[in-house]
Amino acid sequence: MNTSDFISILALLVSCISTGLYTFFLLRDRAHVKAYSTYYPAWSDKEGPGSDPGLTIEIANYGRREVLLEYLYFQYGKKTTRFAETTWESDPHGRFHLGEGETYRTEITTDSDGILLDDNRNPATNVYFQDSLQRRYYVKNVRQNIKKYLQATRVA
Repeated sequence: MNTSDFISILALLVSCISTGLYTFFLLRDRAHVKAYSTYYPAWSDKEGPGSDPGLTIEIANYGRREVLLEYLYFQYGKKTTRFAETTWESDPHGRFHLGEGETYRTEITTDSDGILLDDNRNPATNVYFQDSLQRRYYVKNVRQNIKKYLQATRVA
């Protein structure tokens, strides 16, 4: 092996390491969004016994890039979808800026649970957020939590 072969192999090695580091930092620099729901029975609420049950839907950005959320959708069956009136403070275009390490949380209580049922009284089967790039972030465990919530509030 002469000097020119050694330099070529070294240049190839440096190029591969550089490409690997670029890919690593590129993937690390994007938004990593997780959406999940939690059901709170009446007795576990902060107000103590006798309080109403609740359902929370949260979305958190664990990545380094900001996400511009546009809508919160509730899906009923395969075809029917409605978007919820959100309470987020938005920019002039109606988008919510979810920065690095930020979380948006909305609570559904007996005062605002009409969105969980469609016009035919069918419960929502899926809930998801949609951002400005039309990416959907589906909420985990939402079907089970909606079922628990509706059983707790509708059975008297």
